[in-house]
Amino acid sequence: MISKECAKIYANVYSAYIYVKLKTLGPIVVASTKLGISNHGFDCPVCGYSGPFLNIRRKNASCPQCGSAERHRLQFLVIQKLQKKYDFSKMAMLHVAPEECFYKLFKKLFAKYTTIDIERKI
Repeated sequence: MISKECAKIYANVYSAYIYVKLKTLGPIVVASTKLGISNHGFDCPVCGYSGPFLNIRRKNASCPQCGSAERHRLQFLVIQKLQKKYDFSKMAMLHVAPEECFYKLFKKLFAKYTTIDIERKI
């Protein structure tokens, strides 16, 4: 069973993701600005890469260095904001169907980081 703190963090990350996804242009423009769209391509807040992104499923969607998609970069920004409010170093996290781009980050942030997935192991 996950702790109440972890459940709250997940709920905040998920609701922020849904909020941006459901709203029209306004929040998406804000998210795009925070994601660092610049004249040389894009900046990935997850790994620090700067340059053009890959056109795998959508145009300019995937970071070629860490593989993060738009949703991952947005989730990363939400995690950064939550870090200011909560001390993750005293929490445990159970990550269901973990994204590879978050593995090292979460392993470093949380006191205990456990991943589960039916098909693959990280």
